[in-house]
Amino acid sequence: MNLQQDLDRHVSANADDHITRLQQLVQQPSVSVEHFGTADCAVLIRKWMQRIGFEKTALFHETDNPTIYGEYRSPTSRHQKTILLYASYDSNPVDNERWTEPPFEGRIVERGALGRCMIGRGVNNKAKVAGILCAIESLQSVLGNLPLNIITVFDGEEEMFSPSLPAFVSNYESQLKQADSLYMPFASQNSSGLARVQLGYKGVLYVELEASGRLSGKGPAEYEIHSMHRPAVHNPIWRLLYALRTMTSDNGDQVIIQGFHDDVNPVDKEFERLLRKLAENFDVDDYKKSLRVGTLIGNETEAQSLLRRLFCTSQINIDGISGGYTGVGAEAVIPTHAVAKLDIRLVPGQKSEKILQLLRKHLDANGYPDIQVHKLAGVESCRSGLEAPVAQALVRTYDKMGVRFQVWPTSLATIPISVFSSAPLKLPFVTGCVGYGGQSHGPDEYFVLNGNGRVEGFVGLEKCIASVLLEFGRNDPR
Repeated sequence: MNLQQDLDRHVSANADDHITRLQQLVQQPSVSVEHFGTADCAVLIRKWMQRIGFEKTALFHETDNPTIYGEYRSPTSRHQKTILLYASYDSNPVDNERWTEPPFEGRIVERGALGRCMIGRGVNNKAKVAGILCAIESLQSVLGNLPLNIITVFDGEEEMFSPSLPAFVSNYESQLKQADSLYMPFASQNSSGLARVQLGYKGVLYVELEASGRLSGKGPAEYEIHSMHRPAVHNPIWRLLYALRTMTSDNGDQVIIQGFHDDVNPVDKEFERLLRKLAENFDVDDYKKSLRVGTLIGNETEAQSLLRRLFCTSQINIDGISGGYTGVGAEAVIPTHAVAKLDIRLVPGQKSEKILQLLRKHLDANGYPDIQVHKLAGVESCRSGLEAPVAQALVRTYDKMGVRFQVWPTSLATIPISVFSSAPLKLPFVTGCVGYGGQSHGPDEYFVLNGNGRVEGFVGLEKCIASVLLEFGRNDPR
């Protein structure tokens, strides 16, 4: 009996039903930053978990972007391994984006060479959750039981950097300590079908800076005033801009806050080896084309240098600035306040709380003690190793599926895996899977459903997750 072949046949035979399950999740909004629908979506997912045999389920922060906890125990006592499966189910807002399909209907459309795709806000995150639960159902049907124990953590606020997740881990520490490793599936294939084994993530400090006439004593304190008074009255927007200007070099691309880089860890030999290997097949021109940019910082043309910059550089990004009048036409005002939102990506060694302290110290030392710093999120960086059994389970799965892949020593993005990989849990981890989707932060977010011969879709994603669980659960990993 070939378990993998039987499993693949079962998944293919039930593909339409499982795609409908994904569609039902997409039809339930879950916009975390707006607290729109996340509690209802959590209830929907929890009911699904209970229906397929999870012994324990719970909602942490039940009415406020809940984290969904679940335990699925193998009925065969000899199976001792336990894997923690992490995914998120929240999404970004829709705002005033120009969608060609309704964002919360999960419509299935033909999308050129990609074939059948589902369009809907949150479909890329919800494909992970649906893929995990469908894979568990399929393993039940084919095997009768699972070859390992499963803990699931479905995050309801990952798109806002998971501010409640550390408290969740603290509350569920004893249960989470039962896990041996963590796996987060995500659709990692590029347009040519090349997948990833991903071993790390950057951290982030997300802050809001606020300048106001009331706090500084410079500028309007109670209400906007006419700009004809500008020759005599300070403007808080200029004060904020000049404060931001002190944080970086002339071109804005080098952070010059004192002590900012002091704690950055040097990369180790294994990281260097993986970086060099990745650079062998990394095309800088393709990277630029994919981003629709003409030039890169430093005019990078060499792959290894660019990857080192991307992986190992800590940077400050201004996500947006607001203040005063930005409506239609002209209105001449001096505003009362101005706000800038910053995300500061962190590399190993840097800690979000210390960077926050350095930022505050920098503003004070440069004459801006009145500018308020509001911390919105803090996530630490994390890295794991390719030798971890869970990483090898993903490697073997790709090999058995005939999927080409690269090993990425870390990601450019931030996912809060660090709360699981650091003390007290210290779980080795890996992320990656087959599948292809896009436009998570824009209109017409989509996910491929059946695949097209180059990239896999939701059906392949489910097969891949199930195979990783099989591989990790085997007593003999050969």
